[in-house]
Amino acid sequence: MSGRRAPTEAIVEASDFILLHGNGLDAPDRIAARVAETRALATCRGQPALFNEDDHFDFDRRRNNFTAALEARAGWGYFDPGAGAGGRTAWGNYRDGFQNPPVDWRIGTARKRAFFAALRQAGPDRRGCAGGAPRRRDQQFSFWPGAMRRTGRGRP
Repeated sequence: MSGRRAPTEAIVEASDFILLHGNGLDAPDRIAARVAETRALATCRGQPALFNEDDHFDFDRRRNNFTAALEARAGWGYFDPGAGAGGRTAWGNYRDGFQNPPVDWRIGTARKRAFFAALRQAGPDRRGCAGGAPRRRDQQFSFWPGAMRRTGRGRP
């Protein structure tokens, strides 16, 4: 999905989890709005939502696309194209990013260090909840089994 539009009702209906695209959503409020817009679709059954790509970082800010996704109870996959970020060439490089093989998995750039520092800040508190927000029992699930229990599709 493009960051410029939400998935259709047909896509959401056929999905066990919903992949959202953050590219093009240049403000944290737009990330939260995309999650709300998607969850408001008639065919949404509470499937997990995940931003699988977002080329906005701003990890030094208290609120950014990553924290906005977590606040909206959506996942946010770290996308790092290396030197290709920010509208330059889409190819990036293997030394600085996590996008193009071969990948250098070391946390060896300022952007990678900033992300993992933000992740530590957003991590579980002593109650085991991201950001400290208490979870209802129905919000606790492992990735695949929870989605299958809710939808009744797929293999257990």
